[in-house]
Order: sequence, then structure tokens, then C-alpha cells
Amino acid sequence: MIIWPPMYVESLLGRGEWEDYAGNHDVRYILNHVHDTRNAFRKSNGPNLFSFATSELSQDAFLCWLFEHLKKDNHGVTNKVAKHLLDTIVDKYTQLNPNQNHTNLRSYTLKSIKQQVYNIDILLTFESDIQSEKLYMIIEDKVSSGESRENQPEYYADKLKIKDSNAQVISVLFKTGYASQKERKDFERRKIVFIGNEEIYDVFSSYGLEMKDNVILNSWCVQFCERNYIPIHRANLLQINPTTTLKSYSIISRKFKLPESIVFNKLTDFLFSTISSGFQIKRFSFQGKGHVDWHFELTKENWSSKEKNISISIYFIWDTFDFSLVIKSSPFTYKPLKKLTDSEKKEYMATRDTLKLELKKNSSFNWKLTNYYLQIAQMENIQKITLDSLKDKIIEDVSFISSEIDHLMMNM
Repeated sequence: MIIWPPMYVESLLGRGEWEDYAGNHDVRYILNHVHDTRNAFRKSNGPNLFSFATSELSQDAFLCWLFEHLKKDNHGVTNKVAKHLLDTIVDKYTQLNPNQNHTNLRSYTLKSIKQQVYNIDILLTFESDIQSEKLYMIIEDKVSSGESRENQPEYYADKLKIKDSNAQVISVLFKTGYASQKERKDFERRKIVFIGNEEIYDVFSSYGLEMKDNVILNSWCVQFCERNYIPIHRANLLQINPTTTLKSYSIISRKFKLPESIVFNKLTDFLFSTISSGFQIKRFSFQGKGHVDWHFELTKENWSSKEKNISISIYFIWDTFDFSLVIKSSPFTYKPLKKLTDSEKKEYMATRDTLKLELKKNSSFNWKLTNYYLQIAQMENIQKITLDSLKDKIIEDVSFISSEIDHLMMNM
């Protein structure tokens, strides 16, 4: 049997319902990407502490505990894992900074581990017998979120350099959850060492058999695989079946805990790839009540007018349960309805209502017109239409809607 991605077999098979998973079954592809599962982590029969301790603070504590073993002169598995992770960080740092002299970088010894110094998640301080300056390693730890402020690692590094201008600083972003290629490339451009899902698995899986009796280490790895590594690989293998529905993919995503951003990107790529030309496209998420709303926006520069006090976009939205496709509008400079002046309200409503009337004139336009402040119309019953039929309908309807909006903004 060949298993890819690497996974704890008994745990996953015990969940059942594999027939619902629509993955990549191309044999040649799987063989080319096969992993050795002999190092798979062993799940114990008892409860896993890290299935309850899932926050970034808990992950901070685990990493501090792990690196603390570097200060101990032993050759146990925890020390090996910590050293391997540290070597991975240093290797990536040297690759990002090829013009620097890294001759003595490995002569440094870990002296202290601190949390929340200058709000830094984890600060490792190293000293060397042959180098006078200190080496600081900033580790910004993430589970699934992004940076809490712009250029967060750089901000912390600048604070450290004010304190110790001669010190060398290595900035690291450690993330167990999904990170897009765009995120990875951005960190590389900024020379931030990014340790993501793949790197974490490569380090820890090298010691799968050795760590089976280490409860803390093995428990964290099992939870990391089940919560992050395996769902991300499943989502990456997910293929869009044109004969199924949006509702099916919503169910599959929740059942197998797939990263929503990957599923959403695959669906929007399938549905909108042929009509993206000529549009400004934006994908983003918005925190709703107890869930995240995923948005795919289609708009044009001429769909916003200060003179007409309106901005118009077409949105494909997923609240992780239901999908919707809507035409939305807002005042050019957004304000709640009650905050609009009489003239602002008159201009906005006039443009919006004119578009609604023009859409209504077309007998083939069967979207539901709405009276919401920020919404003009909504395509009905998209949950149960097969994706190939939905794609054809989107192509036809978006072309018509786009023409109507273009005409309105040009002539009104």
C-alpha cells in the first residue's frame, strides 16, 4: 500500500466515510510524490493535551520547552529535534543572505529563552566564544492567522537593534497552518525565515520512531498532523468535479476540516477563470459571527464614480456553509445609511435604482432583485446547480451585467 500524504493510518481510517473525499487519484502523480510512512507519529490511546491546547500561546510554550533542551548537554530525541529545527532556520537564513559572512554563525550557544519581550512571541539569545556580539532570534509564532501589524518581525528587530546595535538578528515566522505561495514569497523578499507546514513536518517526521515514548513531543506532532498537515495536503489534492455542486464541497470541507482558503481558491479558479480578463479581481476574507466569510470580487475602475456617489462590484461569497453570488453597491465613500446627507442619499439611490430597472428589463435575467441598502441582486439556487452548469450561467450573466453597468456609468 502507498499512502500520500504521510498520515497516521489507524486514526484516519477510524473516521470512516472515505468515499466522500474527491481527491487526486492519478497513480503516476502519487508515485512521484510518495513519502516513507515508517516515521509516522504514533497516536496513543489516551487523550491528547494539544487537542485542547490549540492557541498560539500554547504553541509558544511548546516551542520554548523544545528549545530549552538545547541548553542541556544530552542526545535525547527532544534535543535532536530542537537542533534540527534550529539548523533549518540557520540554513534558510544563510540562503536568504548569501552576501553576508556566515563563517562563525554556528559557533553561537543558546543562553536564554524569553517570551513577550517587546511583545515578541519568543526571543532566543545566543552568545559565542569567538564573537563579541550577541545573536538574537525572533520567533513570531502563528497557528492560522497572519501578521498582527504590517512588517511585524521587522518592527521587533528594529526595537532590538535600538537596545543592542551591534547584535545580529534573525527574524523567523513559524506557522503551522496554511500559508499561500504569495505569503511565502513575500517573506522571502523581506528576508524573513519562514518555517511553514512542510518544513515543520520534514523536521519532526525524521524522528517519528524515536519520539513515540516522548508524550509531549509525540502528542504535539500527532495534533499538528491531524489539525494542519493532513488537511492541507488533502485540500491541495482536491480536484473540482464539474458534475457536483457547491453544497457538496461545503460539506466535504467541513467534514475533512480542509483549509477553507484552498477550497475557495480552487472553486473560484474553476468558476471564474474564463471571465477574469478585463476585471479587477480581489480575494479576501472577512470575520463574521463565529465564522469567516470568503469573498471573490469582480469589479472595474469605471464602476466607481464620485460624481454618481456609487461603487459597484460582483461578489462570490462563501460563509463556509452557504455560497452566494450577488451584485453589491455602496456609496463612493462608504457611510451607514443614516449618516448619508440628503444629497448623497439621492445620488446613490438614483444610480442604484436605475441599474435595477435596466436589469429587470431583460427577460432572461432571473436573478432576484433586492431592496437592501448594499445589495442590488442575487443569483438564486446556486447551491444545487452542478458546477459546469453554474459556470456557464456565470459566464453568460456576468457578461450581461457587466455591459449594463458599463453602459450606466458611461451615460447616466
